[in-house]
Amino acid sequence: MVHGTTPSIGLWTEGAYGIDLLVTGFLLPSISWLIVRQLLRKQAAEGKRHDVATLPSPWLRHIMPTALLGGALVIGAAGTVLGAVAVLALQTLGGPSFSGSAYVAFKYAYSALLAGLLHPTLMYAAVQSLARPSVRTKRP
Repeated sequence: MVHGTTPSIGLWTEGAYGIDLLVTGFLLPSISWLIVRQLLRKQAAEGKRHDVATLPSPWLRHIMPTALLGGALVIGAAGTVLGAVAVLALQTLGGPSFSGSAYVAFKYAYSALLAGLLHPTLMYAAVQSLARPSVRTKRP
């Protein structure tokens, strides 16, 4: 929204939406992971259970850890890769400039794409983390 009235924003010029896409690619999924995982943990503590078997198997499930910080870093890295793909595609198109309002619309679409591609993976991992409770055993 900061750029809503900006006349022109370039890929690497002042305003540099290329960097913005990369940072958003990391932050949006990472913060979502941290929030969703903690909310599901709270629900589990209150007795509400979620079954991982009811969720579709996402495309990144094999590399997504269930640990709090590990999951945030992996899902953030996946988002950064998607951001890099978007930046490379825009660079290939000649690094088009956007008006501020057009960039706001583009950024909303980009954020929706990130959520659509990565949210199933983070939900699956968050629910799976509850299915494998940590067992602490006392050593004699």
